[in-house]
Amino acid sequence: MENEIKDNIIEAFHMKEFLITLDSNPTTGYSWVPLFDKSFLELRERSFKRNDKKFGSSSKEVFKFYPIKSGNTTLTMIYKRAWEENGIQKVNFEINIDYIYNFKFKKNQK
Repeated sequence: MENEIKDNIIEAFHMKEFLITLDSNPTTGYSWVPLFDKSFLELRERSFKRNDKKFGSSSKEVFKFYPIKSGNTTLTMIYKRAWEENGIQKVNFEINIDYIYNFKFKKNQK
């Protein structure tokens, strides 16, 4: 692995989607491959957002994740070509998932 980024911490909430956006250039054959524990996270959507309309220009790859349960887990993103075993970049995220308690109280009516 040529380039590895560590110490990314994401504070997420149970049943509330969050996004991870990474620089990408799919015209080169490279894309991000997410590795994660499916008992904690579900990948809901993956999309590309181009920075420019020119062919070959850089873009952003956007991943939408849905936390299934609370706890701590690791998400690893590897930038690689589908036919290659190893990637050229690796980004690790520590995901801390907490519950959201959203209580609504009614006023006492007299």
